[in-house]
Amino acid sequence: MSTLTVKKGDLFKRLANHGPCVVPHCCNDLGIMGSGFVVPLQKIFPTAKSEYELWYERNKTGGNNTPFELGRTQFVRVNDKVVIANMIGQHKCGYDENGNPPVRYLALAKCMEQVGNYALARNLEIVTVRFGSGLAGGNIQFIEDLMTEIWVWNNIPVTIYEI
Repeated sequence: MSTLTVKKGDLFKRLANHGPCVVPHCCNDLGIMGSGFVVPLQKIFPTAKSEYELWYERNKTGGNNTPFELGRTQFVRVNDKVVIANMIGQHKCGYDENGNPPVRYLALAKCMEQVGNYALARNLEIVTVRFGSGLAGGNIQFIEDLMTEIWVWNNIPVTIYEI
């Protein structure tokens, strides 16, 4: 069985040390990238942001093969080794009027399954950060349990970077 490894350091500086990989992160369903993990992501891999925004815009006109909605994932190849997985696992931004966080665990788990299937089919490692727990407000232990159940138990190596 594979393992979930947590390492200190900047994911973007460490990507060169990994083989081919997929980098999943949690996105909102508003078509907006502007804070959190996506700030350095869009600077280093601007295609990940532009493709996400195009996916959102095409959804309005019915031009998408994959609907832009909670529980869907877009895979964007940004170079010969790295694929960014834009996972729509967050409803809007910020907590709602009842104090509920924007993360939607069912949608996030569906996205994570899609990422797992993608990684397995292409023999890719998953390299990521602790997504869904910062601005999305999710419980990191629960999300790491999902990573273990969905990815590690299916023999996909997972590395999480934390600063």
